[in-house]
Amino acid sequence: MWGSRGDNNYMIFECPLDFQTWALSQIPTVPEIFPWSSVVVNIDHLFWRTLTDSLSSSYPWIMWYIWKHRMRK
Repeated sequence: MWGSRGDNNYMIFECPLDFQTWALSQIPTVPEIFPWSSVVVNIDHLFWRTLTDSLSSSYPWIMWYIWKHRMRK
């Protein structure tokens, strides 16, 4: 079903284009740590594990950009 947690995680974190977007950001991507196959774990990692003022403000913008790009298709 579209919209399940698994699909949302793929659309924001695991799709090859999205994965490349995260890899090009300043957010460290390590396959064993981030991104995981759970959207909850990924959001937890972004907002609580790597929380710094300089990075945290970019997370919503990156997710918004990915979502907007996906919706254009």
